[in-house]
Amino acid sequence: SEGRNAQDRRIGMQGKIGEKHKEIAHIQNMVWAMYKDFLSDHDMAAYNHKMEGLVKEYCGKGDRRLLSFCQDILISWCPIIQGFAERFRDNGENLELQKATGIMKEE
Repeated sequence: SEGRNAQDRRIGMQGKIGEKHKEIAHIQNMVWAMYKDFLSDHDMAAYNHKMEGLVKEYCGKGDRRLLSFCQDILISWCPIIQGFAERFRDNGENLELQKATGIMKEE
């Protein structure tokens, strides 16, 4: 009986670990997808909206550790995203300046 209870606890723990693994993978995959989308569309507003949606999703799950993990990963990506945003903005301004001065012809 005691051996059976220990086995049931191990099986229950494995299930909980599996559920956490899926949530952790989901967070990381969503953040990676957001990054890839941002690299292709340069849309900071869309990135911020997706980021807010992911945080809200994990606020609603009632798991403070997963929410903290989600927030921490997003915070970690901020300098990377901000750096690309600055480059995209600067390149866009340079292209507009080149078009305005006639250095580059509009297609």
